[in-house]
Amino acid sequence: MSCQTIDIERIIRRMRGGSQAYLVQGSDRKFYVAKFVGNPQGTRTLINEWIATQIFRRFGITTPDLVVLRLEPSPRRTGTAPTFSIGTRELPISAGLHLGSLCPVHPDKEAIYDFLPAHLIGKTANLAEFAKVLVLDTFLGQADSRQAVFVRDRSRRELSFRAHFIDHGLVFGGSNWKIDDLAGPSLYFDRKIYSIIDTASHCEEAIESLASVSEDELRATVRDVPTEWFGPTDCDHLVQLFSILHRRRERIHTLISERLELLALNIMPKPNRCRDFQLEAEDFPTVKFEAPLADSPAPVVS
Repeated sequence: MSCQTIDIERIIRRMRGGSQAYLVQGSDRKFYVAKFVGNPQGTRTLINEWIATQIFRRFGITTPDLVVLRLEPSPRRTGTAPTFSIGTRELPISAGLHLGSLCPVHPDKEAIYDFLPAHLIGKTANLAEFAKVLVLDTFLGQADSRQAVFVRDRSRRELSFRAHFIDHGLVFGGSNWKIDDLAGPSLYFDRKIYSIIDTASHCEEAIESLASVSEDELRATVRDVPTEWFGPTDCDHLVQLFSILHRRRERIHTLISERLELLALNIMPKPNRCRDFQLEAEDFPTVKFEAPLADSPAPVVS
């Protein structure tokens, strides 16, 4: 995670999804998916992305680096000025500090796949991370289905791909900052993935690691978030949310067992004790990377 602020130099195109993100190029010549303050899903979703990315990184999950992007009202910037489409209106996006998610590869030179066909999904080098992400998404109250993109893993001789887990804006129920325990959200759409790995064992490992996460560590995840992203009461709400999350660790074993049962997988042994917490959330759309096809075999792009 970088606290570095990078200027947006080129607006390339709008991405799909409810946050109405844009593919942009920064002053460092790298490409980012930019999510903006005031987007239709709410500015809190930028804070959610920041928090979840740090937690994912702590657990060794492959997820894009984040930076702070600066949008200047500058005539030097190329491309159409970014806007939000609200009904029939196009509302200009305000200058200031926004969120940038680093593209895993150069989007004009290598393909970024929304999903892989059945005969290639087994060639994903980090499939086990889907199980770990299931635990973290459940813990964080992910209100959307799990999003991931795939790129060629060129560090290996044989044909191989790597999954990059993206779009964490709807953890904590999105802008509601409430958590729901429904089993459907947080699962990847192709549930066969969970049957070709030892999901129960990988989940158990992640649950054991989660037990060591302190409330202070959770609070530290917002240390470098730009102050411009916070509303008047957001800091107080986050203190309460982190307290709930810390207690929620005691219930995560039961929640994951329910998800494994839904997937018809082996159920983990029940913990000695657990406590119930009643939480709520809301669901709404998300955004995905897009890219033209490159040289990967048998590509499937949504």
